[in-house]
Formats: sequence, C-alpha cells, structure tokens
Amino acid sequence: AVFKAIGMQKIFHPEEWTKVTSWTWYVTSLLVLCMLPYLPAAYAGLVVLGFGDPAAGVVGRRWGSTLVPGAGRKTFEGAIAFMLVGWAASTAVLAACFGREIGLSGAILLSAAAAFGGCVGELYHVSVWKGIDDNFSVPVMAALTALLMANGAGFISILPRLFS
Repeated sequence: AVFKAIGMQKIFHPEEWTKVTSWTWYVTSLLVLCMLPYLPAAYAGLVVLGFGDPAAGVVGRRWGSTLVPGAGRKTFEGAIAFMLVGWAASTAVLAACFGREIGLSGAILLSAAAAFGGCVGELYHVSVWKGIDDNFSVPVMAALTALLMANGAGFISILPRLFS
C-alpha cells in the first residue's frame, strides 16, 4: 500500500508489496559481506550472484529439463550454468583485483568454492531456508564457502580465532 501511495509500484513485483523486497535482502547481504575478515571472499560472493544467478535463470528457462531434487523448479542445466559463469566471472575479478595476493591459481580455487556455495544457496533457499531470498542466500553462501576455502588453502587463518 505504501508503494502505491508514493508511486513506486512500478519498480516492485506485486508480491513484493506485502513482503520484504529483493533489494532489501541484497542490501542486507552487502552488510554481512562487509563484516567478513577477507575481502576476496566478499568480492567472490557478489560476483557469483551478479553473473551466475542471471545465467542460471536464462539457461534453466530456455534449456532446463532435469529438475534438481528438493529445489523446486530449479534445473541441473541452470545449476551448471550458474557454477560455470559464476566461477569464470569471479576468477576474472579476483585475478584482476587480488592477483598479487592470491595469484591466478588462488583466484581459480576461491572462485570454484564460491560458485559451488552460491549454487547451493540458489538451489535450496526456498526449500531449506524458507523465507530467505536468493539475493541474500547466494552471496552469503558463496562468500562463506570462499572464506572457508581461503582458510583451508592457507591464504588466511581465521578458523583458529573463531573457535579459540
């Protein structure tokens, strides 16, 4: 009702008039990513959402035929597109922005982890995390997975501090 009163109904989907909007979830994810102790993981989360999510939508709608169990209308074809495009885009960004720190192999490794984590966030945000929008689940899951991979690969040492 508020959106209609101030003339903003055209920028929101009708179902968003009475619930938390996608951009609210996105901004909330940005706040979470800002708190991460490792900037490449945050970048990876954002890039995976920005490139992998649209690729999954296009491929899934156009060529998707094999449903992922427990993921509603999500398809394997869309999931593969999500991971490949998210991985490639994230690798390019991490190599360009953090290449001196982590190298190309580090960018490839962290991006693969982020693409996988983001894909899990995309596939199961409806069935597992009911009420959580993919604009939150994808970048946060992608970034946390990249953060864990960065720790495992020795780029950072965050887990001992978290659990000590």
